[in-house]
Amino acid sequence: MDSSITDLQNFTGFDTRTIRKRLSEAGVVFKTGGYRNSAKVCDSKIALPILYQVNQPDNTDPSTKIQLLNAYEKREDIRRKKRENDIEEKLLISVNAALEVPEKLAAQMVPILESLPLIMKRNRPEISGDEILLTKKSIAECLNIIDNIQVKID
Repeated sequence: MDSSITDLQNFTGFDTRTIRKRLSEAGVVFKTGGYRNSAKVCDSKIALPILYQVNQPDNTDPSTKIQLLNAYEKREDIRRKKRENDIEEKLLISVNAALEVPEKLAAQMVPILESLPLIMKRNRPEISGDEILLTKKSIAECLNIIDNIQVKID
């Protein structure tokens, strides 16, 4: 799997200079890829053992090398999934917070609606008392509706 230097930095925690140095000393060839083909990418199967400096003699059993690479890949996948889950958790809202939203919204709407007759009288002094009473009754009906708002959680 191709990984950029930034991806390797996020995964390993190493500085980008350390990553570049270790990979260039090992002779890893970078190719162009990533976002807008501007990032230098390399195969993570090759890069990770080099970055973690897993030096093995040439006579090591190939199955052992494959097991080590598979272990690195599993570790990389787990860390990637963990990062994705952390990002998704930041985007989620808790159930309690979701239930509090209508209450807080209603609490903010009440003073606004109650001030409406006063604003109408200020802007239009010619409005009669009957019209103001009608407005107050309408506002009371609206407030009752707001109080009865319930959130259904499926």
